[in-house]
Amino acid sequence: MDIQMILTKLIEAKQGNKPKFDEGHIIMALLQIKQMQPVGRIILMKNLGLTEASKKTMLK
Repeated sequence: MDIQMILTKLIEAKQGNKPKFDEGHIIMALLQIKQMQPVGRIILMKNLGLTEASKKTMLK
């Protein structure tokens, strides 16, 4: 699998609702986790401009 296929799979609707984040949010989150490790969910949520629910879904 290439990176684009993996990112596309991560943003697919799982239980009927499409996630409110896109591939860019996932890449930005991974970069921030790498740079700011350890980093909490609240900081990621604020830096990425996501809601609490979207952030939790992305981190699952």
